[in-house]
Amino acid sequence: LHANTVKTGQATLFPRALLHFQRNIGKGTAQYISMLNNENPGVMSFPRVLTTLPSEVLSQALRIPIEEIRKLQARVLPPQLSEG
Repeated sequence: LHANTVKTGQATLFPRALLHFQRNIGKGTAQYISMLNNENPGVMSFPRVLTTLPSEVLSQALRIPIEEIRKLQARVLPPQLSEG
């Protein structure tokens, strides 16, 4: 897990394929500029991430017990496509 508090005038970088999110923890309105190094950044929605990455990898990356990951996947995936 990588946490970074960005202050006014600062920048941050996300390595390629790193699952990430941004959240405003301040009291005022936040503004940011997002830049990508490709016209097609390959953005993936969270449901798609849940269907394409192995449960073990998601469990480790998100620090969530594998049973919880499988519960989430069961809500997103049709039964015939789920593990097991």
